[in-house]
Amino acid sequence: MAPDTKSPIDPKAEPVQAALAKVIRKRRQELPSSGKRKTPGYMSQEDLAGAANLTVSSIKRLERGLGNPTWESVVAVAKGLDLSLQELGERVDPLLPKKARKKPGTASTAPQKRA
Repeated sequence: MAPDTKSPIDPKAEPVQAALAKVIRKRRQELPSSGKRKTPGYMSQEDLAGAANLTVSSIKRLERGLGNPTWESVVAVAKGLDLSLQELGERVDPLLPKKARKKPGTASTAPQKRA
């Protein structure tokens, strides 16, 4: 099996998903392997999928910045990476373009469309 660090972030990924992808991969590589890997080292995508109760395919997509993950998925990944949701957000925020960041304590002022 090829190393799980070779799949690049999709160039079409939205800035938030690309930033989240970078943080997930970096944090996963900071954590030790579960020991199930043939070569010792960092946590594999399979390890993270198990810890987060998600599919390996879901982890791979998140690490490429594909799709739009649900809050449940983001919370599960944060737990699997031994981070709080706040810690995950604090790691993602500096990677976002300035226009995508929100100042603390502010809410979106964009009007909501109703169906």
